[in-house]
Amino acid sequence: MALLLNAENKIFDDYNSTANLIQLDLDELEVLEPSFNILTLSKQLDNQKIKNEELFAQLQTKAKELYSDLKLVEIDNQQLKNRQNILGLEVKELGTMQLNFSDNSVFETKQIREIFQLKSNEEQTFYSLKGEINKYYDSQISKGIFANPLWNKTDRELIEILNNMTDKEKAGQFFIFAIGGTSINNDLKNELEKNKPSGVIYMGYNISNKNQTTKFSNDIQLTNNKIPLFISTDQEGGVVKRVSWDSTSGEKEWINFTDEKICEQSKTRALVLHDIGVNLNYAPVVDLSILGGGFINNRTISNEPDIVIKKAKEFIIKRKFKI
Repeated sequence: MALLLNAENKIFDDYNSTANLIQLDLDELEVLEPSFNILTLSKQLDNQKIKNEELFAQLQTKAKELYSDLKLVEIDNQQLKNRQNILGLEVKELGTMQLNFSDNSVFETKQIREIFQLKSNEEQTFYSLKGEINKYYDSQISKGIFANPLWNKTDRELIEILNNMTDKEKAGQFFIFAIGGTSINNDLKNELEKNKPSGVIYMGYNISNKNQTTKFSNDIQLTNNKIPLFISTDQEGGVVKRVSWDSTSGEKEWINFTDEKICEQSKTRALVLHDIGVNLNYAPVVDLSILGGGFINNRTISNEPDIVIKKAKEFIIKRKFKI
């Protein structure tokens, strides 16, 4: 009987050391010392088994929490890795989880320790990935170049930001405003900080030259350090052309362009807009031309839906390059 109690105590020690490793808060439990009285020893053995079962159940609950957290952090890390790739940063290869359990799995103490260690490793990777993105963000800011404060946020963090926004802030995300002038002033700054809109739209009168527009865009972005603004314009080419130094053609000419040339047009225009801080362009126009003329006809690709769809896809979807 004493040997059985000693065995139960060893099980308890294993569970308890694992509980301490994974920082599981426990009510104070003590290992029972064997008694030489057979009745007392039997009762002690029963009590120790009960304690072991309770501790095992707590370990299982905690292990499932750890495993669930581990999977979430792994997803977070993959998202941050993808973000690094988009930003053109060096991407270090991440390891993959070696454990695979179902919701009904029973975890041995060795497996619980492995899960805890894997979670710790993934968390270290998480902060390392964020650190690299933050360095890049700071370097862009120091150069006076717009940097997105959401670059280092995972989907979970973005949802948390959204959930913490006020109703007014959420409503503001439905609006893009036209603004006056070619530079920010106190009235515009206060208006943007107060109402926190989704963004602004540049008209021709807002754009004088590259340096002026770039500074204007940066100053506008500084009015909201939590969510970057859409800075938009109508740069269709042809008769609707807000940025005068953009050399790309209007859509009326696309009917004679190859797919490759349309892709090149898309890249060229995107770089022109990117350089002045514009991140949303209301183009291409996918209206259909109609017989009899009209202003819209000077801005459209064709009166054939299939042609419009094909050319527009070439412009929007097939452009693949890093800025």
